[in-house]
Amino acid sequence: MDAEYEIRRVEASDLIQVASIASAELREEYDSKLFSHFYEGFRGGFLVADDGERLRGFILGVPMDNATLRILMLAVRGEFSRMGIGTSLLEACKQYARLRGMRSIVLEVREGNSPAAQFYTSSGFLGVGVLEGFYNDGGQALVMKHHL
Repeated sequence: MDAEYEIRRVEASDLIQVASIASAELREEYDSKLFSHFYEGFRGGFLVADDGERLRGFILGVPMDNATLRILMLAVRGEFSRMGIGTSLLEACKQYARLRGMRSIVLEVREGNSPAAQFYTSSGFLGVGVLEGFYNDGGQALVMKHHL
């Protein structure tokens, strides 16, 4: 499990694995067509960690405007968690935003998901608000922001 991996832009052939990772690792239910939609429209900030045999994780960042990138999803296969893959994906997404002249990145974390909130805090994100009823089950989201 310590094989090297590369961070690269998503390809059409990756979408089945991306949907599988999202289904296994994220609490929300996503229609697989959603990933095709983002692949078609926002490929630049849609990145994967690929070890040559399978995807270890992915990040999906889309521009909100010319100055802000919004991370919609970040997920790593369970057996590869806590191996730095999420950090590598997040750093690559930050680099993508910087190269496009963006000044900040925003994201939402389910309130009560302390490990995710701590991960983002350690990566330079700060809590800036709460969204009531953000998730399908009515759960609240902590809005976090990182200035580039």
